[in-house]
Amino acid sequence: MKQRSTLLRQSWNFVVTLTALGVCVITAIAADSTRQGRAIVPALNDSVIVKTSSLRYDTLIIAAGAYLQVGDSVLIVPADTVLILPDTLRVEILENTGANRAAHYDSLRSLTGGNWITRSLFDLLFAPPPNNADTGAGRVQRSERVFLPFEGKYIRYIELRKLDAIGTSVTDTTRRSSSWLARAGNSLHFTTRDPVLRANLLIRSGDRLHPYVLADNERILRDLPYVEDARIHVRPVPEHSDSVDVLVITKDLWSIGVDLKFRGLNGYIFELFDFNFLGLGHNLDLEFLFDPDKTPSTGFEAAYTIDNIGGSFISLEGLYADNYERKVTQIQASRRFFAPGARIAGGARYGRTLTYVDQDDTTGAIINDEVDEHDIWLGRAFPLESGIDPARSRSSIVLAGRMQRRSFLHRPEVRRDTNFRFHNGALFLGGITFNNRNYYKGRLIYGFGRTEDIPYGHRLETLFGWENAEFFNRFYLGGSYRFGDYIGPLGYLSAFVSAGGYLREREFEHGVLKGGGSYFSQLISLGDYRLRQFVSGEYSRGINDSGEEEVDFDDDNVLRGIVESKEIRADELLKINAETVLFTPWSLYGFHFALFGFADLGFVALNEEFVTIDNLYSGLGFGMRIRNESLVFQTFQFRFAFYSSLPPGFESKFIRFSSEKLLNLDDFAARAPQTVEFD
Repeated sequence: MKQRSTLLRQSWNFVVTLTALGVCVITAIAADSTRQGRAIVPALNDSVIVKTSSLRYDTLIIAAGAYLQVGDSVLIVPADTVLILPDTLRVEILENTGANRAAHYDSLRSLTGGNWITRSLFDLLFAPPPNNADTGAGRVQRSERVFLPFEGKYIRYIELRKLDAIGTSVTDTTRRSSSWLARAGNSLHFTTRDPVLRANLLIRSGDRLHPYVLADNERILRDLPYVEDARIHVRPVPEHSDSVDVLVITKDLWSIGVDLKFRGLNGYIFELFDFNFLGLGHNLDLEFLFDPDKTPSTGFEAAYTIDNIGGSFISLEGLYADNYERKVTQIQASRRFFAPGARIAGGARYGRTLTYVDQDDTTGAIINDEVDEHDIWLGRAFPLESGIDPARSRSSIVLAGRMQRRSFLHRPEVRRDTNFRFHNGALFLGGITFNNRNYYKGRLIYGFGRTEDIPYGHRLETLFGWENAEFFNRFYLGGSYRFGDYIGPLGYLSAFVSAGGYLREREFEHGVLKGGGSYFSQLISLGDYRLRQFVSGEYSRGINDSGEEEVDFDDDNVLRGIVESKEIRADELLKINAETVLFTPWSLYGFHFALFGFADLGFVALNEEFVTIDNLYSGLGFGMRIRNESLVFQTFQFRFAFYSSLPPGFESKFIRFSSEKLLNLDDFAARAPQTVEFD
């Protein structure tokens, strides 16, 4: 009775939701074994529809994560729940067996209570399903898993359901915010238009359902810069056993935002942007720059992007900039390998850039370099199909070619052995890539609660090419390998190694050797708090290079929080970054809070020196991040940092307020061939 009372109390949230809908009034009372029937609802996105029927179930045992559709609303039950239904309510439960057996198994086993006899009998009769990268407090599951029971069925109808940007949730479409602030924000927001969302769908009515295609489509929708979260639900059609209906739920971001970035001690950049201009899915980005120490002291940048033109997944972008750092006119069109099923990718870019470079810090003399650049590439993927393991169809071999050409209109003096980056020339690259990629779904990794797609797989690249340079011609050879996946209960690990360089007169020059990796732990539950550990490291080495390679310590490249943006010449670099993040239950008007502590190490060497303690630079600190997932704003953070040593000419502040973008994991997709760069 004690356990049943506990489960009964957990059901009240669900009871209130159903009552508000006006669907039914549910009275929670102690379970009685003499009632007419009992139904067990499985967990975690299993398709379960509750509706009026002649079949009566008086008791519903609902596992945490169960997906229920009541009328036009969708709810994912947050905790194991027992519902006692009045005699006036009749329901029918349509469930797909086989999906989410892990959560279903755990829920059923919990109902046996603490009695060791009943638990022993249960364990004897039921075998637990295989573990699927369970993170304990935060479950991670393979993206395609929930759709597997419906494989091969025909898609009869596709319904779009768009939620307001503020105060709603894709896991509970009954949720609405009653605050005037939320209502005002939603009234000012342009909801994404139906044709824009349908252009991003990979499925059509009449198609056969493929689990991996639906999983990819969920991820594609979540990747849109104006969508916070997306869910695709499959609903069986009772009268047609070979057909299903598909419900696509999307929640917009409030797409208009501002950002303020400080540059040095006196300068700043004010940014105004709209990721979903007029609900069209277009991106408008305006930047205003000011620095009294520069000439001119003000500047302007504007960019406009049209994403996925006509459902082709081709994007068009224009950029214009005129400020104290550069003057740029650029236009480009691109199509990436947006899903493993994509067969063609490529891009074309033209740009003219005038850059202002400090030639001499003592005299203040300034030189201008102006360059025209053309960049064209095309790739074709050939899938490696297998009838044994469906995941193998996610593998492909990609052939790609690229041409990069640059022609300087103004530049400093160049010679055969100096100022290589100002040489005119053209580079022709070819690449052969073997890759395999899949995805997990999880939460509280780099986000603050939204669904995050975690890639796993590998990519092997070989590169070859020819440079037609201003003073000489030479071959290019290179390659890289990268992989990532969960390593059992320890967490997620990704690593890479890459090398490349030029061959001229039988000698290897301007080469780079790199390697590194990143790791984050499973989510650790500490009561209402959640903790995750992050570690990353990277080593770069120049081989017979020109001595002109530079490392940028700013922009969190090596040591986070550096004020001045300066570059250091180096031919060897080792950087190690560690961070511990504590996600708190604190929430204020939709803003969530996380505490973090970090430690950064950077080793820099030049002229065949070895990395030693003499060229070690380090930083240590802690801070707080604040984010509202419903808004397009970046994560705001307050950071307190201590630096034991810094390179000459660098400055730092003990306390710094800044904004931070979410980090992105490499998704192992094939890409445009590119040389291995030192950074």
